[in-house]
Amino acid sequence: MTKWKSGFYSEKFTPKLELGLEMAGYTEQRTADSVLDDLFISAVVLQESKNLVAFVGVDVLAVTGESVRNVRTLVEQQTGIPGPNIMIAASHSHTAPTTVEIFNTVPDFNWLKDWEAQIANTIIEAYNRLKPANVSVGEGSDDSFMFNRRLLNSDNQVEMTIDQKHGKTDLTPEGPIDPSVNVVRIDDENGKPVSVIVNYGNHLDIPTGRRYSADYPGVMTKTIQKLLGEDVGVVFLNGACGDIQHLNYFNSDDISTRGRYWDSKGEEKMNKYGTVLGCEVVKTALTMNDRLRGGSLVSYSKKISVPIRKVDEETLAWANETMNNPNSTYREKTLAKEALQVYSLEGTNVEMEIHAISIGDSAILAIPAEVFVEIGLQIKEQSPFNNTMISELSNDWVGYLPTERAFEHGGYETRVARSSKLTESADKIVIEASLKLLQELKELAADKVANK
Repeated sequence: MTKWKSGFYSEKFTPKLELGLEMAGYTEQRTADSVLDDLFISAVVLQESKNLVAFVGVDVLAVTGESVRNVRTLVEQQTGIPGPNIMIAASHSHTAPTTVEIFNTVPDFNWLKDWEAQIANTIIEAYNRLKPANVSVGEGSDDSFMFNRRLLNSDNQVEMTIDQKHGKTDLTPEGPIDPSVNVVRIDDENGKPVSVIVNYGNHLDIPTGRRYSADYPGVMTKTIQKLLGEDVGVVFLNGACGDIQHLNYFNSDDISTRGRYWDSKGEEKMNKYGTVLGCEVVKTALTMNDRLRGGSLVSYSKKISVPIRKVDEETLAWANETMNNPNSTYREKTLAKEALQVYSLEGTNVEMEIHAISIGDSAILAIPAEVFVEIGLQIKEQSPFNNTMISELSNDWVGYLPTERAFEHGGYETRVARSSKLTESADKIVIEASLKLLQELKELAADKVANK
């Protein structure tokens, strides 16, 4: 029988408040004034035969390809884990220091270098803790705080949940949700859980404000550890949730406390939702019995090229006028600047890494974008693997990946910006490339099993 090994390590990286680091995710500039809960880097290293991979979760909005390359180089030099076998996923916390250039926020590059070294050290420490293990994969479900945030009005245009107050009756969700809670459970030789990898897709922006926070995955982690053991490691991989969030527009109690950048009950909601999700993870982990009896653990990736979208003349004229108007608001100028930056990139392409790792008859697919749920569901449905998990915002950040249909309906996610710069048909390009990669991975994994 194939022998598996696993190691886990987690390291806190909450910055000191006196550093005054900018926080990412809003069009307004923010620096943290307090700490609600700590931010972590968490890594699981898996080994099956001579195959080594690493799954890494970081409590930030996004990671750049440059940061990932730097980390992979450091880790490969010190452990031998091949760089391409390392998957680094951002949770998408909006209450963390900025690690990418977005809107008017820019990372502190001296801090960023130290942070990259921390990520590398976390993976190295996980590698150093490799011990014999048993691996299982299972799927639960929780839809108790999951809603499609793109609401279509009677004119077939999107009105964002976050901009609304309860009262309209003509709004319907543009798309579905995906309530699946995927769990990779890793036990020691005696059957005791030592770590879990959790894949679940829902936007992070519940606590809001200027307090550092890992958001609901942080509460989820504490809940899992309370129920399974304080030393159980947790790595969170956010699923396809570019158009999914926790706010229920049709519940006046839920939406009434939320403004664009503040929710007076944000902390309460975060604790509630994280606890519910943690309980579902534990239930799934304790009821699965499909231990992997053999291989395979295989990592496979490819680069694809996706064109930058064109900026229409109306948007370009608005952006120039807004930048030259002294009465324009800070937010308006921020969005106008974003449009002009994308315009300067016209005619070029974005290189994207599509990365997948097989674990037996399951696969985790990493896409470096905020993936709309319909795209994730289509990939899952057509994947050759029994269970396919989507890990968005992994290994890089290229902005939103909406469906082509979404551009007809408008809305924040399709508004031209560096966070929405891919061509309107990018969904088809990524879906085709992902399914092809998964099929090739399936064949590679089968060959490795056959040749053992």
